[in-house]
Amino acid sequence: MAGKKPTPKKEVTKSSAATQRATASSPSLGGGFDMKTWALALLVVVVTGIVFSGVTKLQWTNWDDDEYVYENDMVMSGDYKAIFKTQVNNNYNPLPVAMHAWEWQQVAAEKNLADKAGFFHVNNLWMHLLCTFLVFWLMKMLGLKPIWAMAAALLFGIHPMRVESVAWITERKDVMFGLFYVGALITYLKYLDSKKILWIVFTAILFTLSLLSKIQAVSLPLSMLAIDWYRGRDWNWKMLLEKVPFFIGSAIIGYVGVKFLQAGETLDVDQSFGLLQRVPLGLTAYMVYVIKSLIPYETCTFYPYPKVVESIYYAGMAGAVAVMVGAFLLRKISRETTFGLAFFTVNIMFLLQILGAGSAFMADRFSYIAYIGLFFAMAMVAQRVAAHNKMMLPVVASVLGLLLLVSAFLSWQYIPAWKNSDTLWSDVIKKYPRKVVLAYVNRGQYLRRDSQLRLKGESDEAYKLRRQTLVDRAFADFNVAVELQPKYHLGYLNRGNIYFDRGENDAALADYSKVIEIFSPLDTIGRIDPAIPGALSNRGAIYSRKGMRAEALADFRLALKFNPKDKNTWNNRAVTFFDIGDYNNAIKDFTEFLKFEPASGGVMNARGVCYLRLGKFSEALKDFGAAIQNSPNDGTFYGNRAYAYAGLGNKVAAKADVSKAQSLGLNMDPVFVAGLQ
Repeated sequence: MAGKKPTPKKEVTKSSAATQRATASSPSLGGGFDMKTWALALLVVVVTGIVFSGVTKLQWTNWDDDEYVYENDMVMSGDYKAIFKTQVNNNYNPLPVAMHAWEWQQVAAEKNLADKAGFFHVNNLWMHLLCTFLVFWLMKMLGLKPIWAMAAALLFGIHPMRVESVAWITERKDVMFGLFYVGALITYLKYLDSKKILWIVFTAILFTLSLLSKIQAVSLPLSMLAIDWYRGRDWNWKMLLEKVPFFIGSAIIGYVGVKFLQAGETLDVDQSFGLLQRVPLGLTAYMVYVIKSLIPYETCTFYPYPKVVESIYYAGMAGAVAVMVGAFLLRKISRETTFGLAFFTVNIMFLLQILGAGSAFMADRFSYIAYIGLFFAMAMVAQRVAAHNKMMLPVVASVLGLLLLVSAFLSWQYIPAWKNSDTLWSDVIKKYPRKVVLAYVNRGQYLRRDSQLRLKGESDEAYKLRRQTLVDRAFADFNVAVELQPKYHLGYLNRGNIYFDRGENDAALADYSKVIEIFSPLDTIGRIDPAIPGALSNRGAIYSRKGMRAEALADFRLALKFNPKDKNTWNNRAVTFFDIGDYNNAIKDFTEFLKFEPASGGVMNARGVCYLRLGKFSEALKDFGAAIQNSPNDGTFYGNRAYAYAGLGNKVAAKADVSKAQSLGLNMDPVFVAGLQ
């Protein structure tokens, strides 16, 4: 009996099955833009621009803006070669620093430092806006319909956790690395769709630019693997090998970054807590980031570590573990949720401070790229719920709309806190009173510096009153810093500076000595903290005031050993040499100072007096002439040049300078004047 002919079955390969799974979970995997899509993308950019428009009115802060920009010699001189060979503040971010150098050249004509800041803030803003547009594009390529991609991109653009990255000039690193990072994800998706090698080449280029912008970009290969899983790719050697160059790039930059952090003692593996305590702290931070994406409650520049690891942190750890386990269990039911949480996790895990890289518990800026995953998951769940049940559309839209409105309001409200260092650190102190020592020190430094700047049109009386008020506030801040952390050297150093200015020599001496004591013995420490040479130099100046010249010279010698680029130390030691009659050494030190300030008429004059007293009248004449050229209305310089001319036998020129000096109000020695007749 003839058997029934078997019905041929279509062979389903593992690859095609994976594609079917991906298609079922992530519809509309494309990046095309019609007019409606362009309109929604434009709306995202415009709304984000309006919410963040206030950043263009902000000034500088003393939270790394000085080290990265306005006190960075490489930036101010435009030394791009040095920028790509040197770390700044123990971090290697050459691209943003190079852009700062270009920006500085554009605003160099602005005489007021505060007026230079606006251009930098504008550039932060447009880069964030462009990044937000790319996030919209990325969301659409990952399967969101345009309206839901708009919601996800808007959350990325206006969420209050974005303020730190956009409002802080130093965090150009964030918006720049983010721009290249999201661009790399888009080109990678283009590669997956087209299989054209050119797209993976573009991905590699953008990845390199992202790495040169911020070390956080090392997570890109892991993000690519998360996308591979989400898109249902086969996990085979070919797929893994194409990631090898990316992992190599991450390893190189990661190694360099860790070395810089270790060299600068920014990577602190101790910091009051052991590893077993840091794990619950880090995972609690993970949980807080997740919660804040949904409930954007209070944001802050600085989140201090707790004094002790209490039970709430172990609860936070349990919550974080539950979220990760839940995401794993949902991988077949809600693939987009698992992907979103996986993307968030691989982009936040290196920043959870489990090893410790600073004194803050967490930071808003760390979520810049990581939140893309969470916002995608939210929008995709909303899209699926709305598509499954039309009745739920108003509910889902209302919830997302409320989150967007709250985010916009909180961001708009928080941006002014970044106006300057006073408002920034006052905001931290308000939210964490007497808990962040750095906030008191940085605010005090800003207030003291601001007290030295005279406002345009300000009367003498008003200036004196404002200056006294600011100095008193700074002094109070430094007192709090010393009280909160008796071994924090910057509290003593800055309080000592105020005592120094007031002429309270004994109090200043005690504070400077405390700084040196904290780091002693100096010859056994590795990295020299910048405070050490500053304290030595200032203590030397106090010793010199008190007539303790030997002690002063000993401190100056050590200060210059640790920091030979401190012009004030060269000047202070030169004055001390002058006071003891060691004019040759005084000349050498004044000469070193003039390398930093070649147009300083006062120092030119002082060196000229040294030459005068050594009988080197020709050298003295040159210095007095240079001093007069820089300050033509100072009678002292003419009077001293008269002595130099007299020493060279040129009585005619000497009498002319005497006459000029007297016309400028200088009382000349009558014996000397009579001798010229």
